[in-house]
Amino acid sequence: MTSNRTWVLEDSPQYEILRNAALTGDIGQLASLLTPNIDLGAMYGNGSSGRSLLHLAASEGRVEAVRLLLERGTDVNILDVNPYGEVIPLVDAAAAADLDSLRLLVKARANISFKDAENASPLNLVLAGVGWKTKLEKKHSDCIRYFLDPGLDINNEESLLDTGGMTILRKAVQLDNIDLVAELIDLGASVKGSLPFSRTGPTAAFLVDRGAGDDDGQAAYKANVKLLEAVLKSGVDVNVIDTKGRTALILACESQNPFGSANAVKYLLERGANIFTTLDPTQSDRYYSTIHAAAKRSNPDVIRQLLLNGADVNARDESGNTTLIAVVSCFRHGTFTLPSDSDTRMTTLRLILDAGVQVNTRNAEGRTALHTLAAQYGDTSVPTERKPQILEATQLLITMGIDTSLIDHNGNVAADLSPKEGLFGEPSTSLNI
Repeated sequence: MTSNRTWVLEDSPQYEILRNAALTGDIGQLASLLTPNIDLGAMYGNGSSGRSLLHLAASEGRVEAVRLLLERGTDVNILDVNPYGEVIPLVDAAAAADLDSLRLLVKARANISFKDAENASPLNLVLAGVGWKTKLEKKHSDCIRYFLDPGLDINNEESLLDTGGMTILRKAVQLDNIDLVAELIDLGASVKGSLPFSRTGPTAAFLVDRGAGDDDGQAAYKANVKLLEAVLKSGVDVNVIDTKGRTALILACESQNPFGSANAVKYLLERGANIFTTLDPTQSDRYYSTIHAAAKRSNPDVIRQLLLNGADVNARDESGNTTLIAVVSCFRHGTFTLPSDSDTRMTTLRLILDAGVQVNTRNAEGRTALHTLAAQYGDTSVPTERKPQILEATQLLITMGIDTSLIDHNGNVAADLSPKEGLFGEPSTSLNI
């Protein structure tokens, strides 16, 4: 049982009577029960979690019970007992969106800046109570306006952010409640950075209409077709580049959304995205094409889309790497998008081999894809469970005719980069080299 607290336990005669009086707002019964010997700071619960009478009344919007408990001397900022984080009664009133209780508690000096264990303010909790409701209820609108009336800066990220990076507008956007979004914008909320939090087209379109942009390309990076549609309908050029020299197509190819990226790529290509686009050299010290971006994610569905639309499987990046080297580089730690799917890497490898990639092309260091695989096999930091697949990929490349005698700029053939026992055997015989 939590120390330094008075408890009214569930098996106590007082438990049901007092608890129910607070929850139902039975003022007559509550007033008669609150004798001088009743501890107003007591927790009603099981000994490990519980709430005070003030918490209970506030949680149900029992304003007269809240008033009575405050008049009798209950600490307005009393904490409940919860292993997941303790809160004050103001939090319960906010979650219930009960304006009258909120006013009473704030007038009694409740801590309006209180944050719960998730770093959410009472205002965040009002928004959470809105949920995915179609219409914004008046009680929520009234509570939102009440919290903002004292001059609280609606765009102050220090006071209004929770741990998920949610300003109150971003939270509303994530809920896809257009009424709530409109309410907050009318109250002065900035739309900057809000678009990526939208889940559906109507909310995205509403934000774009109110001036929201996608400056960092999150619509494409999240592979959200609805957001892309809203952005493009606003008149944005499908081939516009961001501050890092990337187009929406490159960002969609790099997306960590394995199940949506192919659809996003298809959508952008159908609307005129340039498949041969590369990072703008004036904006980035990197240089690679759309198919390189997809190869680094080892997403076969995206690569198929690009190949069907004429992508060059032998294109090189700034280090001279072709898509083949980019794909085998994923064997080290798995793909970024499907880390547990070992078949994905081999499927992608076979896909670009079937597309006619030149297996003996060397990069700026003189290394082929075989050098890359051998170096990974010999690297002790590469997880042991990856080694059999590196071996499988090596065997496939040799079957496809890769030249095992090619020397890199350090004078090494691929076998020199691998342990003598393992990938190539000793002396380089296990794969019939």
